[in-house]
Order: sequence, then structure tokens, then C-alpha cells
Amino acid sequence: ANVDPSATVYKLQGGTGKHVDGDITEPLQGRPFQAFVQVSAAPADGSAGEGSLHVLPGFHSAAVHYFNLTDRPKPAGGFTPLTEHEHPGLCSPDTWVPVTRLPAEWVEMDRAGETPPYSSAPGARSLDGVLKALRGLAKELRGMSFSPPEPGDYVLWDPRLPHSTGERDALSQQDRPRQVFYCAYTLAANSHAALIHQRNCRETGLHPSWAPSAQARKEQGRDYVAAPLTPLGRSLYGYSDGTKARGERVDKAPGRRCATGGSCGGAGELAELLTPAHIRFYQRYGFVVVEGAVPLAHTEALGTELKAHLWQHHEIDLDDLHQTLTLKRLSAAFSPDGSGMVEMYWLPAMEAVRQHPPLHEIT
Repeated sequence: ANVDPSATVYKLQGGTGKHVDGDITEPLQGRPFQAFVQVSAAPADGSAGEGSLHVLPGFHSAAVHYFNLTDRPKPAGGFTPLTEHEHPGLCSPDTWVPVTRLPAEWVEMDRAGETPPYSSAPGARSLDGVLKALRGLAKELRGMSFSPPEPGDYVLWDPRLPHSTGERDALSQQDRPRQVFYCAYTLAANSHAALIHQRNCRETGLHPSWAPSAQARKEQGRDYVAAPLTPLGRSLYGYSDGTKARGERVDKAPGRRCATGGSCGGAGELAELLTPAHIRFYQRYGFVVVEGAVPLAHTEALGTELKAHLWQHHEIDLDDLHQTLTLKRLSAAFSPDGSGMVEMYWLPAMEAVRQHPPLHEIT
């Protein structure tokens, strides 16, 4: 059937589908964590229809063992879908949970020194044993209190961990799209070529080479100006060779400073954000939510800039999607790779979040 590209769209794509992004045999290649900053509020019940992140807890520690027990190729980096046909046990709903802040029950167990030991999944003798252990971890989490990520939370998960923001053939059940900012750091070792490429992209507004090429120049233009850098920003982009960064701003005030000015605190602040309870939770389940890692002023600024960008460049009004979101505009604004995401990299508020010291320290 023919579809009118000017017709308005009332529902957005549900999500990415269940998949793994990392190389399960070399999980530290590139980025040691996948991560995003929560920008908009998530539904209180963690419903999948909104696009909230769902994960298969505990799989990270058993990933290689699981694939050794199957005849399926191991994920070796990039997008590896997990289908019900090939992985019925992994795709079963009873192995998946929505991402949650630290449950109160976990915090209490940690204080009492009673957190569970490592999962038995890596040592299971059979595929059924692995799946049974994974179902047990999911049931364990469902038995604790659930609290969805709030704006400003930093959500991290192991690259080996299967995750999803909803099924690819589903539609969002919400009136507004989910808003998060994917923000993860790569390892410094052997990254010189990548840093040069990222510097060029940052200074010109070009999208990275690994992003969909159809939208590579969406942020370029005569009015593009690279966001200013702090000393941390210079270091992250590798401006340590005396190279002058476009838009560079060096804060000469004493002490460590935030990307938007003001003191960011020190090790004490990090200790309050990332506790041993967070680390042990991550080790067991493969993900963690660090509460309040980014100030609300940053996430609110990012939401405002994103809304303005979509209206200015695509005439999409997030407050009036029923009237402004057409198939033609959707295909121009959203990633053509089917992820349901907006390919955007260089808004000033994005750079401010990247340079927020606690995110770097948490990683």
C-alpha cells in the first residue's frame, strides 16, 4: 500500500529489539561501559512501551560460557540481534527486567554485609543451567522495589549485557518520545587515530564515521560553532599536543571546575555518588544507575536545545507531535538504521554533559 509522506504520525517506533553491542570475548575494546544520561522522566512502572531500557541481568558474566554451549557465533562487536528463533531462552520475558535505581532492599543488604555472592550462571554445566541461573537473577530483581531512572541519573551497563528499548515492530505507547543522552567514554590506550577523528568532527559539526552516513552533515552549517572546552574537555579530546581547540575556553581559576563553571567537588563527591553498593550491584547484574550524577540544569538545557534543534531543522514540535510529525519529517530526523534514535552529537549542552567531571570519574 502507498503511504502519504505528508501524513502525520501518531506513534513512534517502539525500540531497538533485543541485542548485544559489544565483543563478548574482548569487552574492554573501545569503551568499557555503555551508558546514557537520563534526560526525561521514565514511567513509574518501567513499562516497555515507552522505550525504557530493559536488560538481561547477569548475562555479562556468563556470555562466553553461554555461547560456548550453543552453536551460535559469538557477538564480536557491532549490533548483534538476539532473536527468539535462535535464542528462545534468552528472549523469554522471565529473563528480562527494566533498569532500576538501587533497590532499597539491596542497600540494606549491602549495609549488613549480606549481598548475594556472584551468579552461578558462569559455572553452570549445561545451557539449561545457565538459563535457570539467569531467570533466578531476574526473579531476584523483580522481588525488590523498583525505582526508574530520574533526570540526571547516569545509567551504565556492561557491553556484553543484552538490552533493548522495545521490540522493533512495536509502537511507543507514550505521547512524547523517550529522551536520554548516550554518553560513554572510550579507553585512552591506542585511541590516537580515533581522537583525531573526533576532534575534526567536533570542530566541524560532522557526525562520526560510525554513525549513519545519511545524516552525517545534519549539524554542519555556516552557523555551527563548536562548544567551548574546559581543561577536562581538552584532555578528553586529546588536545595535549599544543593544538588549539576551536571554541577553546580554559578556566584558570584554582581547583577543579565544572563544564559550566563552579566547583565540582572532589573525591568526597564521587564517593557519595558511586558507592560500594553500586559497584557490587553492577558486578552481580551487569548494570547500575548512579543517581543524580548530572545536575538538572544540564539535563534541562539539553532538553531545551534538543527541542529547538528538532523544530529549527525538521519542523518537529515535541509538544505537538500529532500536528508536526509526518513520515517525511520522521525519516529525516530519526536514524535510518532503525534504532528509533535521533543522530545528534554536538549541541552545546551535550558537550557540557560530556565534560561534567563526575561522569568521567564514575567511569
